[in-house]
Amino acid sequence: MASYVYVDTSNEPRTDAQTLQVCARALARATEPADVAALQCRVGNARMRRGEVAEAEAAFRACVAAVDRADARNNLGLLLLRRHEYAEAAAEFSRGLAAAPDDETKTELWINLGVALEHREPPDAAEARRCYEAAAALAPGDARPRTNLGSLLAAEGDVEGALARQREAAAISPDDPWLRSARRKPNRALPLR
Repeated sequence: MASYVYVDTSNEPRTDAQTLQVCARALARATEPADVAALQCRVGNARMRRGEVAEAEAAFRACVAAVDRADARNNLGLLLLRRHEYAEAAAEFSRGLAAAPDDETKTELWINLGVALEHREPPDAAEARRCYEAAAALAPGDARPRTNLGSLLAAEGDVEGALARQREAAAISPDDPWLRSARRKPNRALPLR
């Protein structure tokens, strides 16, 4: 007979310290892999917010060891991106795509995989472009893949292609603060015409 660990969300922790305490108590009782994974993911997120990067990494790795969760793979990949470990981040984002339950999650993972591929050594601009295009196809109302693709094209010297992607992004999200600042600060992105 399976045992279940229920976390009472009516008294949801208000701080990361409380989250860590609640999760520690629940982890001591958790036996089902899905419960362990969910709790470890919450621990990882709380640890990241507290700046406890090594502990967050351990929690995310414990999560995906219990159950391969796309959100934990994405968060682990983002942590690795911050440390400039681009090849390892790309591997986590790729694994996350295999476990992604929905288009929204896949979009995040495709965008982040593109960033990792652009920055790893050696860079893989063609594969990064494919990632941004996949994200744009999944989320036609999301400006981010087009913005990233525009920046990639600009770095490759395709100014017209870059401007076209930036215009698409601005049309999708005219109030986006990043795009507004990019128009004011041309060194951050290409100016929009």
